[in-house]
Amino acid sequence: MPAVAAEGGEEEERRPRSPEEHVQRDDEPEVAQQAPKRRKRKRNKDAHVSDDSPPKDKSGGKQKRRRRSNNPAQPEEEEERVDERVPEPTQTSSAHDDDNDDASCRKGRAMTGAEAELQHRHKLHRPYDVRPSGEFSDDERELIRRKIRQYQQAHGLSVADLVALIQFTKPYRSSTQQQGNPQVEARQIAMSTRFWAHVYDALPERKNNKAMSGTTGIQRFVRRKYHSFKGSGGWTEEEDELLAQLQEAHPNSWKLISQTMGDRDPTACRDRWRNYLQYGERRATHTWSEEEMDMLESAVETVISIAKQERADAGQEPLPEYTSRHINWKAVAQRVGSRSRLQCLMKWKSLQEQREREAMFSGDKKRKRKRKQSRA
Repeated sequence: MPAVAAEGGEEEERRPRSPEEHVQRDDEPEVAQQAPKRRKRKRNKDAHVSDDSPPKDKSGGKQKRRRRSNNPAQPEEEEERVDERVPEPTQTSSAHDDDNDDASCRKGRAMTGAEAELQHRHKLHRPYDVRPSGEFSDDERELIRRKIRQYQQAHGLSVADLVALIQFTKPYRSSTQQQGNPQVEARQIAMSTRFWAHVYDALPERKNNKAMSGTTGIQRFVRRKYHSFKGSGGWTEEEDELLAQLQEAHPNSWKLISQTMGDRDPTACRDRWRNYLQYGERRATHTWSEEEMDMLESAVETVISIAKQERADAGQEPLPEYTSRHINWKAVAQRVGSRSRLQCLMKWKSLQEQREREAMFSGDKKRKRKRKQSRA
């Protein structure tokens, strides 16, 4: 049997290979073929990098991002700086955090007004839209929300405890009525006083605006928003029927009606009745026709003229402009006949905005025409 030279220089006798050697040596070419595939995949990984690509930096080619702080007490750097008097509350965990309070909301229960208001965030404008009186702006609503959220986190209050504190009013009793526990009432009054003093710091311009009842505009606004009733969610047919029956039994007694309804606040009951249910089948839902829009404009002009005459008869000065707040939309809806007060209000606002856009567009056309004439 012929011999071959081995690596050490010694001759190795040729002999037939065993089955095990056949398997081992037959596998060796397959391993050798897999190695180039791995190298090929490695080359394909870097194949997208061209000569024109910018050189990678020491951070592994990652772009620089906005610096973030790991400290929860220190907010991230943002384009918008929040006013020092009302900073955004930090997301610190507490025994009564919103995650625990909103667990039932995630299971399908509709959020209450307080829960929805605490979660409603608004990006503040520069400068803030702060008004001395009148309707509250979105910026004022956000500033109040942040103050209330700060107080809730600082004192570890649940949403239910927060609502009870907001809705608390000093008990009024006549001399014949029996008094409650004076120590408990004194403690509740002191807590309520501290809370409202904290909230007033958000809008110092409004804290002195008081009504005849002694409550401030901020108190009335907050109590309308932060309550334990349903803050959202459609009305069912059963609720509509019950509301209609209660309105017939107790006309316009919205507080009593709300207590009987259970989970609807007085304002929601009032708006549901006066905007929808009181019109019944007379409230049309189709697109406004030309005749209806003409009737709407005529009804608005008539109601405004009546209001002007009433002010003149009372010896009051005429208003410089009549906006949607000065128009009696119930009277307008009665004159239109087929639409509710809310439908009339929204359609009139839409028509006013459309006219403003048309006037702006026509003004731009006139300016362009003048420029062409001056160049010619």
